[in-house]
Amino acid sequence: MQHGDDISMYYGSNAFVQAHEAAQTGDIITLSSGTFNPTTITKAITMRGAGCCIDTITGIYPTVFNDGLTADISDEEHSLTMEGICVNSNFYFGVLNNPRFIKCNFEYLNRTGNSSMMQNAQFVNCMVFYVSDFDNGSDVFASNTQFINSVVAHVG
Repeated sequence: MQHGDDISMYYGSNAFVQAHEAAQTGDIITLSSGTFNPTTITKAITMRGAGCCIDTITGIYPTVFNDGLTADISDEEHSLTMEGICVNSNFYFGVLNNPRFIKCNFEYLNRTGNSSMMQNAQFVNCMVFYVSDFDNGSDVFASNTQFINSVVAHVG
């Protein structure tokens, strides 16, 4: 984790949980290849992973969250950025303002409740397998959500 010029190291499957606990708004958490335990992201941070899929040419393996990941950040001035992350189960969101997802894979995008909303989201080079609650008339993605060079396979 990087906070200003200070760098802290965490190891093992709980590295992300520990880094998030120590993080402050604006910090960068860089994750290696591997599988990490999730936590609820409540701080406007940047998460950088090794990638969202296996690259057999370079031998790089993805940064994976298998047990779901939740983000609920009410900060309107700062936002969550995720890059090179694979979420193999649910990505739950409460309130997210201006999040940016770059080269991420999501199995399921789900709201935590009826008032959950993602505003001004940007998905760049992402794959989303399933978005829940999208076709029931609810505003899962509020104003200005963009999917740029991304694939959304199913909505429901």
